Amino acid sequence: MTDKEFSGTRDYAANARAICKEALLEIGEIADEESIPSNLMKLAQRRFNYMLKTLSGPENSFIKGMKVWQRTRFVLNLGETSSYVIKNGSTTLGDATSEYDITNPSGSTFRYTYTGNGTDPAISGAYITGDTISITSAAMDSGNVVTDAVITGAGEDYIEISNSSGVAESAKVGKIVLDSAIDTPIDLLSVIRRDEYSNDTPVLPMLFSQYEAIPNKTDEGTPEYYYYERNQVNEYGTMYLNYVPADTDETLHIVSRGALQDISHVTEDIDFPQEMYTPLYLILATLLADPLGREVTTNLRNNADRWLGIADTFEPQQTDMFFQPDLD
Repeated sequence: MTDKEFSGTRDYAANARAICKEALLEIGEIADEESIPSNLMKLAQRRFNYMLKTLSGPENSFIKGMKVWQRTRFVLNLGETSSYVIKNGSTTLGDATSEYDITNPSGSTFRYTYTGNGTDPAISGAYITGDTISITSAAMDSGNVVTDAVITGAGEDYIEISNSSGVAESAKVGKIVLDSAIDTPIDLLSVIRRDEYSNDTPVLPMLFSQYEAIPNKTDEGTPEYYYYERNQVNEYGTMYLNYVPADTDETLHIVSRGALQDISHVTEDIDFPQEMYTPLYLILATLLADPLGREVTTNLRNNADRWLGIADTFEPQQTDMFFQPDLD
């Protein structure tokens, strides 16, 4: 018996150019060894990005699984508010006129508390674990001017960081910029409230109409429901709770689904697992055929559907049901 010889690799990766080329080959627009004209590649890249925006959504006719490669887990530390903005990048809290008292509650922990003077930074006490702040100020001691300092605590009107160079001082103006590495979610897949004893309780989704029907959105209580929406260009999303948390020591453990990354250049990798390569180029071929005057054949459509079905079996959504033990 002859020994079989294998490559020993399983990490074949296709970039955007490869998918675009396969799509153009599929509809007979180019030959295999032919270079792709720049205007044709620009069209393919543009249609690819349009397709990505649709595929970023929740379970749909294209992809029926949970799309696990888009999932992100993060912890939201609750504050004295019922609404929470979730966004990637920087948010300026107040401005250079915002005034703070800087105190040293313990050890290397330094607290920046808004005094009420200058522009209100609107610090509610909410932050995502891992968020950082940078502070610029000509008035503060140089030890209190920090860059990318990880937030260790927060409350109404104050933020805490670990800063071995900090100095206690009063009534100093400065600008605080908060930076978050969490991508703006397309949707929230799971929200779990964890109390100080590490007991977890699901927080359930509600409809926009149900949120709007809450008579007093400033009532305090234990959050049981949330509503999430994002703005049109996915710059930020906002999660609304049915109560202002009465206990801000509790945290929300969130699993979100992020947007697929754009193709800004065809040499870049694509934000898809390997099982999606074939359906991707087949779907792209159907989108390119019409503007190029090519026929979308029945065979092409059937192949796209068939390979999508096969790819969907990798991460199927089995059920939407959830059973909590020991609950009636």
